[in-house]
Amino acid sequence: VCSMKGSRSYDVAISCVAYDALTASHLAARLKSRLLGQTYPCWQRSDDNGNVAERALRSEARVVVVLHQRLWGETDATRDDEAAIEARVAKQGDGRVVVVALEDELGRRRWMPRRPSWIALGRDGMDAAVNAIVNAVERAGGTTRAEAAADSASRLEREVKMRDEHDAK
Repeated sequence: VCSMKGSRSYDVAISCVAYDALTASHLAARLKSRLLGQTYPCWQRSDDNGNVAERALRSEARVVVVLHQRLWGETDATRDDEAAIEARVAKQGDGRVVVVALEDELGRRRWMPRRPSWIALGRDGMDAAVNAIVNAVERAGGTTRAEAAADSASRLEREVKMRDEHDAK
């Protein structure tokens, strides 16, 4: 467990295109058992035209996660997200940005970090993505915890059930 250094509104802000909301929700659920702070779901923008998302991405989240695929940065919402993240990187550097690549062989945008903060979901898996984000939150001064055995067992049971339901279709 790492202790908290300085207060932030969110431990993590996750940016993705609407198509990837299910993956983002699954990632946020996995992070909930490992982080004491909140995760801001940028894909669920509020009625304030994205101002909360912009603030979370620019400065209020300890760590920003980008679920990167070819359409990220091409939609209105993710163009706004990219501008906020780019401003953050210009001010703070890229050490608090984790990119989770959802597709192979995507071009890296100039502001994006290199390894180890670049995870290929298809190759590295969800566990590696969660661990990279948790480690980034720790480095940024957030409080983290190991996944409890009961949480792990429950998560594995849900994942097997979802996989079985998917395979049955």
